[in-house]
Amino acid sequence: MTTCTVREAVAADVPAIMELIAQQDMSPDNRLSESEAKRLFEEITNTGCHKLYVAFVDSRLVGTFALVVVQSLTHNGGKSAVVEDVVVRSDVQGHGIGRQMMDYAAEKARAVGAQKVVLSSGQARENAHAFYEHLGYKRDGFRFGLTL
Repeated sequence: MTTCTVREAVAADVPAIMELIAQQDMSPDNRLSESEAKRLFEEITNTGCHKLYVAFVDSRLVGTFALVVVQSLTHNGGKSAVVEDVVVRSDVQGHGIGRQMMDYAAEKARAVGAQKVVLSSGQARENAHAFYEHLGYKRDGFRFGLTL
């Protein structure tokens, strides 16, 4: 296993995060410009409940994810945490980076009193599904989407 350091992202990380995100078969039409990404980063990080995290091996950014904490009036007023946008550099996948990132996300969620962590994954991402199940995540219900 390769040990990584996970920390909250800062504005200076945005170019490396965008480079990492670009490795996911996204067409150039779906990519943000660096200036737009920096603007959105500031907007996202100013919400208070939405945090972006990055994982480093030495000084190389190798992973990123978002963690959103949602307070609810259901489930006895419990909090839930949503993990989104999980990306690990393809050349370091299988070396424990994703596990360390997901463990970190669960620790952060637990620290703010979340009762559960949920995530969604594209239907065709079978390797990711197996990874999440290996970590103890269970397929639970259905996810529905509406394009606006």
